[in-house]
This record gives sequence, structure tokens and C-alpha cells, in this order.
Amino acid sequence: MDSDYVTSTQISPVRIKWHLKIDFPGNTVTVTTVFKWGTIARGVTEAHKTAIKDALKNRVTAVWSNNYSLKVTDATCNPTEKTIPIRFRILWDDETTIGHHYNANVKVGPATSDITGFEANFDTLDTDNNSYTLCHEYGHTLGLHDEYFYGSNTSGTVTYKRANGTTEAITLPQSGNMMATSGDFTMKKRFQYFVEIEAQELLRSAAGLGKAGITCEVV
Repeated sequence: MDSDYVTSTQISPVRIKWHLKIDFPGNTVTVTTVFKWGTIARGVTEAHKTAIKDALKNRVTAVWSNNYSLKVTDATCNPTEKTIPIRFRILWDDETTIGHHYNANVKVGPATSDITGFEANFDTLDTDNNSYTLCHEYGHTLGLHDEYFYGSNTSGTVTYKRANGTTEAITLPQSGNMMATSGDFTMKKRFQYFVEIEAQELLRSAAGLGKAGITCEVV
């Protein structure tokens, strides 16, 4: 089902959307984001659009997938634990029946790339540098905060929530990771805590297994 990432957001009260599927027989947890083309600026060619689309679907998902797994615990089952790889998938609206989550707007670079509401603003240079900018901006579609500062700010914290009710406070600025340093593709486990929160809520809900004792943890 679609998850409006509100109660567990890392950047309250920003709302985000994505689709979560937990497939126990198939042994996969999949986070799917669906884009459709939005505003395409003058000068952007079909080749530019194809390059951005291919980079999002292939490079970005490869960078984000298979770094961590979801451990699901249920004392009423045998075995009581199952650990499933977390994978990410990006589709276009004409490839799925899942409703689109973000509009992909494209300008000729250099321009500002960002995620504003449900508008994903990219430029034609975002496929450079191994598509780092696309990988970074995708993190914002998942509710993640920048771990760097710009302007006059020199210090601060960002707090990541967990499914067990605890939090992990990170002192800013950080360096050497996807959300902090340009060109660095290092993935931190905290970047995927949102999966454990939403998976636990889903599996405990009437739409899921309806068992209050289920717990989920990114490992």
C-alpha cells in the first residue's frame, strides 16, 4: 500500500509517498517509487529524458538496494525470525498500476535539483558523477534530511526514528555518506530506518497480519 510518511517522518511535517511490499515467500522487501514526467523545459531533449530515466531506474536503485535487510520477529511463528533483503525500485507511471508518487521535472543544467513536495526537480547534468545527485535527491523522496549545512549554519542535529520507539540523534554536519558528501555513495543504516517503521505498522495492521507482537528492525 502507499505510505504517507507522516508519523514517522525524519523531516516533520514533510509528507512523502512510496509503495511498500513485504513478500515472505519471495524473500524480498521492496520500496517502489513511481515517477511520471512533469514539466520539461525548453532545450531538454528526448535523449536527456532517457538518460535521467535510465539512471533513476538502474543506477539509483542499485546504489540503494541490498545494503541492509529487514529482520521480522513474531513469537507466534516457527521460526520466530525471518531476515529479508531490502530492495528499491523506481518505475514510470506507464509501467505499473501503482499510482504515481512524484512528477519528474527537467531543466537544462546547471540548475537547482531538489525535491519540493511531490515535485522532483532534476537537471540534464544530474547523470554526471555516476548520477550522485539523483541518488542523493532520491533519499529526500524517502524522507531523509541533508546531513550537511550551507549558508551560515555550522552545527545542529537530525534525529532518526526507529520502529522500537527509540531515536538516533546525529550531530551535523556529517561527512562521508550519501546524504552528506558530494560524490560519496556510502549508505548508512539510519537511512533505511523508515522501512522498519512502516513495515512494522503494515504487518501489525488489519491490512497486514493483524498481530501486535510483530517487530521489525533494519539490520
